[in-house]
Amino acid sequence: MIEQLARDDDETVCVPVLRESPLLSDEFLVEIIQSGPVQSALKAISGRHGLGADVADAIVGTEDRFAITSLLSNESAQIREETLDRLADGAAEFDDWHAPLVGRPALSAKAATSLSRYVTEALLEKLRDRDDLDPSVAKAVGESMLRREDTPKAEGAETDREKVKRLHLDGELDEEAVKSAVMRGERVFVVEAIASLGRLDTTVVQKAFSLASAKGVSAMAWKAGLSAELAHQMQLRLAKVPPDEAIKPVGGGYAMSDDDLDWQIEFFGG
Repeated sequence: MIEQLARDDDETVCVPVLRESPLLSDEFLVEIIQSGPVQSALKAISGRHGLGADVADAIVGTEDRFAITSLLSNESAQIREETLDRLADGAAEFDDWHAPLVGRPALSAKAATSLSRYVTEALLEKLRDRDDLDPSVAKAVGESMLRREDTPKAEGAETDREKVKRLHLDGELDEEAVKSAVMRGERVFVVEAIASLGRLDTTVVQKAFSLASAKGVSAMAWKAGLSAELAHQMQLRLAKVPPDEAIKPVGGGYAMSDDDLDWQIEFFGG
């Protein structure tokens, strides 16, 4: 009877059973997952207490971003080391995975090293401060933090401002160019690019980033004609805005109105 309820097409019936019933075997849950259930059912399974490793692997195999986020957030779920390593290696573009990955128990050296390449500075600090990491891994994470700091330019090298000006004149200062810089953690370049694209003073843009203002950074990116998704990445990666305070896109666009965005620009002196 329980298995019949778990297979019910009505989400109000199957979801509570899939999430809570202790009578469902791992084999049955894997079978359900492989049958292509609705997303709510998949998410319910991923949140089960004490979820087995075989079921976790089946969830990861669906490549459903939201179900995997739920799985990673489920601290009682058993996830094999090689599975976590694979997720950490490919999670750069999935912001929702970063915090739960950093917080996963028994994180391997390989996974920690992968995460250190792309998580925000705030999460990088949490990763470094874990007391269960091998000392050599903790040292490598610390070195990754140092590498992200702005380093002096070699004598005669092109400055970020000069590079931005050149790219702008050549028509190559676009969304992709700025996104690449964001992913590399090049804050100075991004600030200069926003200022150039949005016809803003660099100090105005820098102030929004320095104050870790989610609204301010969003407004600067909007003024520069950049996407809301890229603005979200800037908040997390460069302005050190905590993930739960960052402003996410809504329907592919900015969550704030144009009037509110304009007001933020004026507030910061633009």
